[in-house]
Amino acid sequence: AQPWRLVKEIGYFQRTSSFCLSPEGYFYVTDQGTNQVHKLNMDGAVFNSSGGYGWDASGLSRPVDVTAEAVYVLVADEDNSKVNKYDKNLNLAGTVYKRDSQKPEEVFGYPLSVTVSTLGDLYILDGENNRVVYFSFFGDYKGNFGGFGTGFYEFHRPQKISALKNAIGVVDDNKLVLFDLFGTYLRKIEFQERLRSLKYNDGKITVVTKREIYV
Repeated sequence: AQPWRLVKEIGYFQRTSSFCLSPEGYFYVTDQGTNQVHKLNMDGAVFNSSGGYGWDASGLSRPVDVTAEAVYVLVADEDNSKVNKYDKNLNLAGTVYKRDSQKPEEVFGYPLSVTVSTLGDLYILDGENNRVVYFSFFGDYKGNFGGFGTGFYEFHRPQKISALKNAIGVVDDNKLVLFDLFGTYLRKIEFQERLRSLKYNDGKITVVTKREIYV
């Protein structure tokens, strides 16, 4: 095992739930203690914050995941069953909410994680229905997978999702499960412990358990 050495600590938060590094080199952090998302530089200076406890479009209640891609920063707002889209300065640019849709195939509730593929599609880990639902860049429904009776692999206890180079990775209990961009099951990699996190950056996949980091 490779030893890890602490180099720096940045930021002060109440109860962080997720972070990501943007293509421009900024950190975005979700804090469930304040129900906010923050933008920081590498030195920990906070540039912008957004959210705050609330049930309207701009409010957040239990933000559980954040991801930054070329255009938007996206936050999975679990208790409000929505995904908020922000610009790079954390101005609210839109909301994806399908809880009341008349089309059951696109409904999601209590989102656990969110990611954007290399094709620009939005993938949401649907905590209520134990599946992934994905949409086009413009919010049009494209498909779902991993739920009961939807394909070769059915999720047991999914927790995190991440877009890889040409695939989608999902943390499901102690397994890293890989799908193609259309939801077709590819393979699974099993670990000795339950996985807690999944990140993809600079061509490398990182998964985290309670005691180990695997790269």
